[in-house]
Amino acid sequence: MTDLRLVADVGGTNCRFALARDGRPISETIRSGPNRAHPTFEAAAQDYLAAQGNPEIAEMVAAVAGPIRGRTARLTNWNWTFDAASLAATFGARVELLNDLSALGYAVPGLALEGQRLVVVKEGAEGPRQQSLVMGIGTGFNVSLVVQTGAATVCPRTDIGHIGLPLGISDLLSQRMGGPVPAMRSIEDCFSGRGFAALLDRFDGGEGAFRTLYAELMAALARDMMMAFMPTSGIYFAGSVARSVLDVAAEDFAGAYDRPLPLAGAEVAPVSVMLDDAAALLGCARLDIAD
Repeated sequence: MTDLRLVADVGGTNCRFALARDGRPISETIRSGPNRAHPTFEAAAQDYLAAQGNPEIAEMVAAVAGPIRGRTARLTNWNWTFDAASLAATFGARVELLNDLSALGYAVPGLALEGQRLVVVKEGAEGPRQQSLVMGIGTGFNVSLVVQTGAATVCPRTDIGHIGLPLGISDLLSQRMGGPVPAMRSIEDCFSGRGFAALLDRFDGGEGAFRTLYAELMAALARDMMMAFMPTSGIYFAGSVARSVLDVAAEDFAGAYDRPLPLAGAEVAPVSVMLDDAAALLGCARLDIAD
């Protein structure tokens, strides 16, 4: 019997594969490439395995940048679809599909253990409850709540990006933009690549000053997420927009974030930024597939 698991992080533009064993990706097997090079995910996975010498796999876990519906999924920004039953028949393996933010959530308990690259934006003592939150700001926006109970980790499904933009953030935008504010009805309208671009296009003060403002908006959102999810063990930002803003405006974020919360006795959690592109593969490797 093989103990190998094929893990995949499938974005709208590129996909990344690795073989994993004992909850860890095997670093020398990590490969990535453009989706456009293959007509389907199955074809991409078959080519990857062929390049690795066609090893026998027992399991496959794929993190998909798109909605999961039962045992099927689709990419939001590419024409690939996924069917766990079909994949299981093709590869002779147990198959699990999960959202890419959930994969980052499952990676959280192993980040330090596996030497994944993190940058601490705001230090703080972790709270007693093992509850964390991943906030992804890239092409789109979503969060993954991470709940640890003993050795078990659970990341419930969420779709926070499509709820209404909090009034406090909308008011801050109106005060600071110095001109008309684009209509932003949802959190994702503001906190995503397209939201960043739309706001920057309307901002009068230059890109450096805009990143400072955006860091303050991110801090306001993180404070709202603190009240919504109580992630006392920490908040982890991920995604290209989050990394680019906090790379140059971490102090602005920390200053806006580190203020008393409206709930008596509540404290803001420590905040870090995920830098490692392989973090989702770690989450796929660590996922416990139920029998």
